[in-house]
Amino acid sequence: MNGMDGFLGAMIASESILDGATVLHGPGGCRRMTSVLSSKLLPRDYSAKCGSFFFNEPRIPCTFVDSSDYIYGATDKVGMVLNILEKEECKIAVLLESPATSLIGDHILDEVQSSDVSDRCIVVNKCSMSLPFSEGFDSIIESICRKLVSAREKKRKAVNIIGAPFTMRGNNYFLKEMKELLEMMGLETIACIGSGCTTDDIRRSSEALANVCICPEYCKKTSEFYKSIGIPTTYSEYGAPIGHDNMRDLIRSVAEKTDTDPSKALEYIDSDEKEMTNRIKASLSASNRLNYRSFSVLAESSVSLALVKFMGKTLKMIPECINFTDSDQRTYMKLEGLLDRLESSDVLSKRFGDEYADICIGPGAMTKRLEMKGLCRKGIDAGLPTSDSVDLFPKSILGVNGGRYLADLVINSIYFKN
Repeated sequence: MNGMDGFLGAMIASESILDGATVLHGPGGCRRMTSVLSSKLLPRDYSAKCGSFFFNEPRIPCTFVDSSDYIYGATDKVGMVLNILEKEECKIAVLLESPATSLIGDHILDEVQSSDVSDRCIVVNKCSMSLPFSEGFDSIIESICRKLVSAREKKRKAVNIIGAPFTMRGNNYFLKEMKELLEMMGLETIACIGSGCTTDDIRRSSEALANVCICPEYCKKTSEFYKSIGIPTTYSEYGAPIGHDNMRDLIRSVAEKTDTDPSKALEYIDSDEKEMTNRIKASLSASNRLNYRSFSVLAESSVSLALVKFMGKTLKMIPECINFTDSDQRTYMKLEGLLDRLESSDVLSKRFGDEYADICIGPGAMTKRLEMKGLCRKGIDAGLPTSDSVDLFPKSILGVNGGRYLADLVINSIYFKN
């Protein structure tokens, strides 16, 4: 497992519900990263909370299990936290146990069932630390949807967006672009599930004609749940929607599932591609230097597939190493086939960062270190853990604008560092 673990994924999924809460039964340090990310990346008013179980953190009340609790148990602390939730404007709460606390054997389900908030609580008895981030995330999103969603009459023109955790770099900017393209097709976006939505949004999600999947790694179980209530999931055949080709493929797939006209959205994508291509061609001294330069990727298999295609077709670059943080069988098989055709199958067996590549795309903290060590010309921050403390403008590699951003970083880094 090259990426973040399923325990963090589960907390991130729970925090994505804007009018919900995550409750952690465990030590305080286990919630720190999620609390920071949730506060920075989701549209909530920031305010640190004082008093028991928060201790100046804005999110995630915690039982603060100590050494004696591992001997005598700490079930009573769970009840005390649940009493706080009664006073909060909390529509749903997910109660998680930390890896160590899950070994104690506290009867937390009994404590929840005897509380006044049992009807809006989801108890997760199994710690998902040994699972990939995507599985922990998907499992909690599915549980939340099963609790809140029931079949409704379908709207004529509406969809949901799934498979895009709010922790994906620049996710809010990408979702804005995605919604605008869907609007060009006459489609309303009901809920961006896992990206920051309310319980009412999730309840209304069963009115959609289809779900639009961004990265299938993050919504396998969720897709199956929606399929069971008559809502299919559509996605790009070539991985995550990075660049013009994959966005076109996704738009066509959505149009087919929803019986809508994609012409306006496709015209916008075609026009943007023509303008970007002309700029690259006009910069012959810069673009020609990209030919047969190398790149390495550490990302989801769907993102890796899209990047191999985009970097090869648009920038004429070749893969040096491809590693995965999370994997989806369908996109993995397509990536294997593409690499076979490129006679580059060996890149899957190499380890990210072991060998030099002109461009390294992956978690920002890692790519920054590789750049400083001289193992790449340019490290591109495409995911957590990031090297930046805050993003105040779009830095997503997803979508039409993400493809532009990526091409801009690559071209200028090669040209000026030659």
